[in-house]
Amino acid sequence: MRQLVILAFLLTTTGPALSADWRLISAGKGVQIYLDLQSIAPNGPYWKAWFRWEYAVPRSITERSARSSKELAVFNCQERTTANAQIVFYEEPAAHGPIVYSDSAELGRLQFSKVKPETIGEAMLTAACRFQ
Repeated sequence: MRQLVILAFLLTTTGPALSADWRLISAGKGVQIYLDLQSIAPNGPYWKAWFRWEYAVPRSITERSARSSKELAVFNCQERTTANAQIVFYEEPAAHGPIVYSDSAELGRLQFSKVKPETIGEAMLTAACRFQ
């Protein structure tokens, strides 16, 4: 019986964490950008990660206002390129409330672009690619 209790405890306390671990990676010009450390993962030759944007002033998206968004970014770390696989805009901060707009694309249809130095894109690439 004791072994079953120990086994049950181990099964419920080990394994990957399912909750997000948001870390601030950039702030300024009315926006804060967070990276979910739990979401960083390889995907073939690419690395993907979820980012959350918090807007100081609501952004107008399709005739509605968004206070935050989440985007699934895909990076080619060696070539220093990036593409957005999915984006979701929310009415409220912290990616809560009704969805204002969402869009997604399959990996094979993504259009990668070079990351410009000293931009938010470079901060995002650097944060995600440091785990490769």
